[in-house]
Amino acid sequence: MLQDRAELIGNATETQKLGAAVYDQWARSRKKDGWTSVMEVYAKGLKAYPKDSLLTQNAVAACDKEGVPLMNAKMWEEAQTIFETGLKYLPGNSNLEIRLKACRKQLKK
Repeated sequence: MLQDRAELIGNATETQKLGAAVYDQWARSRKKDGWTSVMEVYAKGLKAYPKDSLLTQNAVAACDKEGVPLMNAKMWEEAQTIFETGLKYLPGNSNLEIRLKACRKQLKK
């Protein structure tokens, strides 16, 4: 694990940047396996590097890539499922919670 080798890099910030970049590339390489595979890798990266902005931002973007087109097509139940799944990987993420709330609001109409 990269954190175990931090002394070789000599800087905790640089260690995190490098580690996050590795997880990001790994997640991107999993696109062909489906968006949940991508989210799994981002979740692992965020476990290793909690609250890392690159990993968080790109995980939200991966979820949005699936859910927002469904929202635009007014496919509220399907979009709701996407954002609920996204929140399993990114619990408490405010961006995903806002999208989920919007879906639920539309379903109540």
